[in-house]
Amino acid sequence: LPSCNSEATVSVTMVEPPVADAGADKYVCYGSTVQIGGSTGSEEGVEYEWTHPEDLENETQNSPTPMLKPVTKDQMYKLTATSTIVDNCKSQDSVWVYKVAKPKKFEVTGTGSYCEGTGSTGMVVKLSGSEPDVEYQLLKDGNVLSLPWKRGGSGELSWAGDITSGFDITAGVYTVIARKVNHTGCE
Repeated sequence: LPSCNSEATVSVTMVEPPVADAGADKYVCYGSTVQIGGSTGSEEGVEYEWTHPEDLENETQNSPTPMLKPVTKDQMYKLTATSTIVDNCKSQDSVWVYKVAKPKKFEVTGTGSYCEGTGSTGMVVKLSGSEPDVEYQLLKDGNVLSLPWKRGGSGELSWAGDITSGFDITAGVYTVIARKVNHTGCE
């Protein structure tokens, strides 16, 4: 009997899944916007989808690095990167965005006046209503003084003028700014 064989060849290629890089977790001031996603740019032949698209700015919803609308809650966002070339080829990554409350309102008071030429030793700027997880900085006429940030507590903070220590409270407008500890930018 003659041999009746036929032959066909097919090539199978393994493709790496697309990269889904949601980036590092973020701490964001309440009401601020932030960009999420890692350093990976868009890959050709890849579609990107984030959970909670209602929190994303419309023009960036299908981007690997979208902008969030103003942050009002802690939320985990999951990124799925799906190949449009190979069926069922995808990867996922997630990122947490944590809302950081701005420092609470506080009151600044001070001792009033001193006589020119007599020095202002004993003048005090006081802050009441400090918080334990907040640092406070004293400014004079809008300029940061060369004093360290003071950590809040459960009550009052004060900056006392003492010419012998190199710091004197002189005539001017004093302001105190506050920031959350370990979360710069939330002032």
